[in-house]
Amino acid sequence: MGRSSRWLIFLPVALFALFAPQPAQASQTGLLVRGYSVTEIPPIKSDIAYPLCGSSVEPFINATWDYEQNLFGDCGWDSFMLHYTGFLQVPVHDTIEFWIASDDGGTIKIGTEEFGVWQDQGCSATETGLIEMAAGTQAVDAWMYENSGGTCFMFAWNIDGRGWEIVQPEFFTNEPLTPSTTSTLETTTTEPSTTITEMPVSTTAASIYQPSTTAEPQITSTAPETTSSVTPLPIPQPIPEVVVATTEQSTTTLPEPLPETMLTTSPQTSEPLSPATTALIIPLDTSTSLPKPSETSTSVEVTPPTFFSPDEPLTTEQFVSVLAVLSESTADEVAEIVTTILASDLSSDQAEQLVASAEILTAITGEQAQQLFDEIEPTQLSESMAAVIADALNDPEVPDEVREAFEESINIFNNDGFSTYVPTGSAVNVAVRRTIIAGTTILMALPSPVSTRRP
Repeated sequence: MGRSSRWLIFLPVALFALFAPQPAQASQTGLLVRGYSVTEIPPIKSDIAYPLCGSSVEPFINATWDYEQNLFGDCGWDSFMLHYTGFLQVPVHDTIEFWIASDDGGTIKIGTEEFGVWQDQGCSATETGLIEMAAGTQAVDAWMYENSGGTCFMFAWNIDGRGWEIVQPEFFTNEPLTPSTTSTLETTTTEPSTTITEMPVSTTAASIYQPSTTAEPQITSTAPETTSSVTPLPIPQPIPEVVVATTEQSTTTLPEPLPETMLTTSPQTSEPLSPATTALIIPLDTSTSLPKPSETSTSVEVTPPTFFSPDEPLTTEQFVSVLAVLSESTADEVAEIVTTILASDLSSDQAEQLVASAEILTAITGEQAQQLFDEIEPTQLSESMAAVIADALNDPEVPDEVREAFEESINIFNNDGFSTYVPTGSAVNVAVRRTIIAGTTILMALPSPVSTRRP
């Protein structure tokens, strides 16, 4: 066989290896989370009403922020709100119901179904009851806020009557997946092993919960496949019953703690965490809640941002004022306010928050977008914040001229956070385009086939 024939056989194989479907990458897993410092209780569910205090990609909805190492970004202990966005891969099922626990307010929208409460409370649960929901990719839009005291935010499901389970990270992605990659539940009947561990008493973390002076034995559950160990942290004493609020706002006292819930105890990071980091199981105290500060909502009077000095830095107070006004403005008013803002000297962080909001991106012109993106310092842009900006830009209502301004100002291939962004005129995102470009480069570098035909 001649060299050219061998080359023709190799070429399809090389192309298949380069462009064959690939499994989900790490950048696809988890949910995008934005954190905001709030000034009113309950806060407005908005991505432009309050100053950003952190951004991250979190593996799932299962956390408490009662320990310093778990604090979200610079959001602190109290008066913050988190916004989770992404997608849930719902397995094939006959029946399904959901459960959410929060302290204070917490809601979650799965597809078109939304449930939870938006008010001050102890760590209390809400059930949906059996609902109709198709298998496959469903959009996730979840919010929680913390006013005072302890914290929690957890999300569980009961599929085909198998019992309540925290929805694990493998079912969450920050972009939709094709049906062929949708997760399915295992039907194994293997029971997880259990071990008894004594938990130490906290000496550093302030918490609304009061651990006993003598540590109570707690149960940790480890799946048979898991080999990772978990460093135990202090946890509250278990309470023997759970009050569950239904969507009709009625309450029922269950005879036993259902469900038992796993709390995240690993430090806050900007990368997805391993499922093995959650092994502490405790029942929740939902029958009572400790006293809160005033239950009355408070609001802050905001002066419209009309006194900016051109070319001078926009102070934190002025920026907070701007955000409050933007959240209550029409699209035309947003464009006018952005024009005023651009006359000042924006910081990179301030510009990042403005372009991370689809509400702003859909209201401004391409020229305004160009000016905002030019204010961003690419070397200071974190991967998690880039992912949040990409999420906002992927909103179908954002004009092409705004996307084009973004692509002209920022190199979309230099930050992995932009992997999910779909450029203008493209049907695939940046991650796929990287693969195509790499494959084309390799093919261009391969030697041309040499003819062996004799004259």
